[in-house]
Amino acid sequence: MQGTPHIANPHPLCSLTRLRPLLSRLSGNHAQAIALACRLTGRSAQIVMPDNAPMVKRNAVEEYGATITTCPSTQKDREESAQRLLEVR
Repeated sequence: MQGTPHIANPHPLCSLTRLRPLLSRLSGNHAQAIALACRLTGRSAQIVMPDNAPMVKRNAVEEYGATITTCPSTQKDREESAQRLLEVR
């Protein structure tokens, strides 16, 4: 799950990071895992997904409580969208 277990079980000295929202530009199954792990730990998640992502995957991410920001489907667009969201924070 590409690092998702670290979200669900962070190091005790890193408790402050649990207060910060998590931003991911990965979509699909990984986005669902991030959204669920964040929900289980009381953390908010924002996922950047391509606008052509299957509706079933988008619905699952939203049902787990994450916020989705859509963008064009290229890797560059996803990276730029995520960077813009980081700058707004």
